[in-house]
Amino acid sequence: MALVKSTKPFAKFEWMIAWRYIRAKRAEDLGLMRMIHSERDGTGPDAMINAIRKLPDQKPPSFIQINGLLDGLDVVTKRTSYLLNKSSLQANK
Repeated sequence: MALVKSTKPFAKFEWMIAWRYIRAKRAEDLGLMRMIHSERDGTGPDAMINAIRKLPDQKPPSFIQINGLLDGLDVVTKRTSYLLNKSSLQANK
């Protein structure tokens, strides 16, 4: 009896699309931006036109204060400096 290779439930690109939606939904929940939902906003050019017209009334993301949200560059810089110093110290030994 031959072993049947099971198929994966989702392709890699489907996971990428799902994660993109999850990140966008989370950003919308935090008030950082607004997505266009077909059920809520409709579809077609009218949905985009209405979304663009509402932009002046939407607060910019910089008005939303979330602890740690904008700390990314500082964290990356510190981590990179640490790793570079660590590797240069090991190279000098």
